[in-house]
Amino acid sequence: MLHDEPHDALHAGARGTNPPTLGRRRLLGSGLAGLGALLFAATGCDAAETPLPNGATTPTAPAVDADSELVATIGQAIADAGAVAGAVARSAPAVRRDARALAALHAAHLDELGWSGDAAPVDPTARPRPERVALVETETALQDDLVAASMAASSGALAQALASMATAVAQRLAVL
Repeated sequence: MLHDEPHDALHAGARGTNPPTLGRRRLLGSGLAGLGALLFAATGCDAAETPLPNGATTPTAPAVDADSELVATIGQAIADAGAVAGAVARSAPAVRRDARALAALHAAHLDELGWSGDAAPVDPTARPRPERVALVETETALQDDLVAASMAASSGALAQALASMATAVAQRLAVL
């Protein structure tokens, strides 16, 4: 008799009820886990690798100061943008609050990079355009520089820090 067969998911789907669905979180999680496993296998990582002898480095390891020039260049760009923001804060009451926030943001970024140096001098009277325009142009250029630097960084930690800085500048630009 047909009614004596066990009730299971295959038969339930055939009778018109919906089969069990896979939730978005489970689908995303399994997809990310699969991608992680694929990347792990593709990079040749081996959890059982033997440690290197004392003082030895891997042939692909970047030099300790591989990003020193990049940090110096981007630090100068951040300092220069901070100087422009400071000059605008002093000379343009309409954008003073935003300019001060940008100057403080740049100071925090320089501190994070451990950069010390002097910004290029800024003459607020030499700008042939309104202060807000000068500020937006300077910050947009800095954001572009930070994105480029994050992609050029040898160190993953530095790349993440620079990308985060670019994002912070973009957020400030969005409300400027």
